Amino acid sequence: MYKPSKKTIYLTGAFAAVAGLVGMYSYWNDISYAVCDKVYPEANEGEVRLKDSQGNRYSLLNHGDGKETALYDDNRSVTFHRDNGGNLVWDAGLASLLPTIAAGYYMFHGFNPPTARMDGRTMTYRAVSPLKPYEQPNEYTSSGSTIHGYGGGRTFRSYEKGDIVLANLYIGLVHYPIMNKHKDVITTAITNYDIHDIARASITYDVSKYFVIHNIPAQRELAATIMEHWKSGFGSTYNPDRKDAFTGVELVNSIAVAVRTIEELEEVKPIVATTDARTYDNTISYARMREHLENEGRPVLVLFGTGYGMTKETMESFDYILEPIYGHGEYNHLSVRSAVSIILDRLRGEAWWNK
Repeated sequence: MYKPSKKTIYLTGAFAAVAGLVGMYSYWNDISYAVCDKVYPEANEGEVRLKDSQGNRYSLLNHGDGKETALYDDNRSVTFHRDNGGNLVWDAGLASLLPTIAAGYYMFHGFNPPTARMDGRTMTYRAVSPLKPYEQPNEYTSSGSTIHGYGGGRTFRSYEKGDIVLANLYIGLVHYPIMNKHKDVITTAITNYDIHDIARASITYDVSKYFVIHNIPAQRELAATIMEHWKSGFGSTYNPDRKDAFTGVELVNSIAVAVRTIEELEEVKPIVATTDARTYDNTISYARMREHLENEGRPVLVLFGTGYGMTKETMESFDYILEPIYGHGEYNHLSVRSAVSIILDRLRGEAWWNK
């Protein structure tokens, strides 16, 4: 019969102790919560331990004023409140955590997780279907909740449309670096129509943000003045629909800033695509890009050039180039506003060909 040596016993004991310490560290907040529940339950009032859709633990804290905070063990947090429509409205912290905690949160409060989408413009996890009872609502008590997690769910922010899940789509109108007809690198001017018409198309097709990208501060100030007239000036009462269209427009000074803004909102770098009248090695069809938006969670930023298009060096840095738009005739020189509307309909419009 094998008899382990003292050295083997000591090493085995040491490894077991280390494993135990690692386990205690990993579950420390759960252990401390359970201990308090037994010896000092008042310390757990207004708190419950839950898991998000990715299996990460967090404490749901009730502020007592309608606000709640999801505080993760790694100190990430989001503070929010649930409005009368059942939407989770961001107040502070990482808004991108709202979709991740949503399913378990609703179940804890006694509701089936609703069909919902993350609205990047208002920082709201918006329910698009009424809340329906799941079971008797749980209360914040020292005994915690029996709902400890929710399996499945997407990592990235997305919304459901029918039976199809669509990833968030962003667009940007680039004014620099742009080529003129002589292939010189220039900066194009912002035009009033581009701001208005593309904003209206964006909100129609539920684009998360429309970035107007310009490197000259005076041009951005001009665009801001135009938008302010329609957002809060006389235009806001004269044409309220125009005011709504501008809620998703953001002025930035470079493509890099637009990408970084999306990355901060989504906590993942977006796929960056652009358009061109020519084909490239990384040209992608509209059908394939639409398939990505419907079946994969990673957000997409589609950039549109002005003038005679973006420089070759800039375009080489993008992930994909969308194929050219071909009409029935030989003429092929659309305005950028027309191109945006056509492409948004191809990527986010209803599947009319299935009717």
